Amino acid sequence: MKFLILTACVAVATAFTPATKPVCNADNNEGGSLLMSHENYCQLYYSCNGDQQAFEMTCPDGYLFSWDEGLANCIPPDGVTVTCPNWRCLSSDIGNRFPDTCCSKYWECTSGGRYEQRSCSNGQTFNSVSEACDTSPCTSNRYCIDNILPSSETHCHDVAEANSPCTYSTVWAGVTTPNRPCPYGTRFDTTTCSCSQIDPACRNGQLTAELLASNKAINVACQVSRRVDFTQLPLVTFSEKINSQLGHFFLTPGVTVQNNEAVYTNGNSGSYIYDYFFNDNILTAPLAITMTVRFTRAPLPNTEYVLLNNEFSLDPNNPLCDPATISIRARYDNIINGARSWTFQISATGELNNVAQGSATITGDLTDYFRIEYRFSGTLSGTITNRGINANQNVRSSTITSSTNIGGAIKPNKCGFMIGRGLTGRIRNFNIYEGCGNFANIGV
Repeated sequence: MKFLILTACVAVATAFTPATKPVCNADNNEGGSLLMSHENYCQLYYSCNGDQQAFEMTCPDGYLFSWDEGLANCIPPDGVTVTCPNWRCLSSDIGNRFPDTCCSKYWECTSGGRYEQRSCSNGQTFNSVSEACDTSPCTSNRYCIDNILPSSETHCHDVAEANSPCTYSTVWAGVTTPNRPCPYGTRFDTTTCSCSQIDPACRNGQLTAELLASNKAINVACQVSRRVDFTQLPLVTFSEKINSQLGHFFLTPGVTVQNNEAVYTNGNSGSYIYDYFFNDNILTAPLAITMTVRFTRAPLPNTEYVLLNNEFSLDPNNPLCDPATISIRARYDNIINGARSWTFQISATGELNNVAQGSATITGDLTDYFRIEYRFSGTLSGTITNRGINANQNVRSSTITSSTNIGGAIKPNKCGFMIGRGLTGRIRNFNIYEGCGNFANIGV
């Protein structure tokens, strides 16, 4: 009898329970995290508008919304791993069942991270409490594909863009938020009021899969895969590897450009360059990043500058991208033995949350430029060089090393690259070398 009671308790404990509906967050939205997983259905997701309103949307028929570090997209579940945050599907959960938007269907966990869609027998509906088909009353979600029909109803707050099927506008409280991108590979459908149509041409300004792979491929010459052009605003990026301009989008509050440099004058957290592209972008070894920076105002001792990280919000209660998984920081130490001393620290977090970091100290005046070379090959290393007043000399260098191996990739998160937050100074160049096959060729 004790065995039977224990078995019943386990069955109840594994039954599907909807999560709490997610809430839009202004910082996260501005940082590029506009899509959130649905609390009940993995076929659905929420899209946040500029007023922090969450609008329910659906993936194309047969697709599931996968949300994780490095991913927030509708994907076909056939033979691939899907991360549905509210549908637990580890290897120990095989056989677990979850509700479909249509009452007569359900999804079953068939192996770790993999789901298959099933149908109930005629006249039966799926009961998410018992995880079985029976005759319990059930009302299909409005996005049930079997029930969607063309309609003239105007309850939809989203409107197709006239010249771009891959984007749409949201109208809420009299305010229109234009140019909202559909998830990669989908386009907007007025019938479903969602990005529910498959369209490989919709890349949201990104490269094709082939060009993206080429831009990340191993390259012994170590050509630049992403170079920020500081000649004008809005900023643009360019790849030497594939000889193509890239579709990055930037925020640049408090930043101007002058003499091919980004100029930061405010010296507070509201001045920065933010590159949306690196939200969810997986950076793999071998990788290098270089930037040249000059500090133009004498700071107080122990003043620290975040030259690069992937954290948008400064709210200590916002955990979305905290802590950052990639970082370059500079700290002004003081005048030591008649020279200004600076400490530069680099860090990276691997996909298993192990952290590598290191630092080096170097001297230089406010008229000097410092070149930072960040290298990731499983372990982390770097070089800090005082390049003099014209940024064309090697006055002195310091080396950073770390023996910690964090694996083959830096852990992605839901934020892009934050460059120079709070800096009073100039950034002359910012280059990324994905697939750098020989670090000796950086900048050659």
